[in-house]
Amino acid sequence: MHRPVALLAAIAALMLASCVLSPGKFTSDLSIGKDRAFTFRYSGEVIAIDPTSSLDGLPTASNAEKDPAAIAAEKADKQKKAAERETKYRAMAEALSREQGVRKITYAGNGKFMLDYEISGTLDHGFVFPFNTDAEVVIPFLAIELRKDGSARVKAPGFVGSAKESPIPGAPPLGGSNGTADGTFTVRTDAEILMHNSEAGVKKEAGRNVVSWRVTPLTKEAPVLSLRFTR
Repeated sequence: MHRPVALLAAIAALMLASCVLSPGKFTSDLSIGKDRAFTFRYSGEVIAIDPTSSLDGLPTASNAEKDPAAIAAEKADKQKKAAERETKYRAMAEALSREQGVRKITYAGNGKFMLDYEISGTLDHGFVFPFNTDAEVVIPFLAIELRKDGSARVKAPGFVGSAKESPIPGAPPLGGSNGTADGTFTVRTDAEILMHNSEAGVKKEAGRNVVSWRVTPLTKEAPVLSLRFTR
């Protein structure tokens, strides 16, 4: 094996210590009060990305250069890894089902989960979704970061498509060239909005400011919004 290929394989192996999740078809909304009360909802698909799939297409010996036994062994190894992934994903669904806010989660096979999630609370500390150490989920779709000056930044790094670059140099982006995210993310708040990057702008709805983002596989910029609380 060439050294660059060996290095990429080693990096991918290390990445498997955690799970890379991406939204599929979804709807999500976040309500934040100026008093810091919040409710976050996510409903739809969650896609598990296997980082080792980014190694597909890297230079290897052609089948013509392999003997039948080597080809059979390679096929058996791929089938074994696929079965191990399915077992891991079912275990992930079980681990996530115990998470506060998960109303229902099912594993549909082939790395796809169906998730119904809703959680409410008070923003006296930061918030990320999803995060679960048992399921080894570490890359959030949404993060709310609190500032000492009474403001907060809402950023949804998972709600993008083609901007998802692979952490393996030279390999394809995670989830394919156009990603997997396809849905709408909406923030409703009566707090002061300091900035946002939604092309649709701010609308009024039942006395609240509403900012919405349409997320597609071609979306390149993650939704961002900053606001200020009254306390």
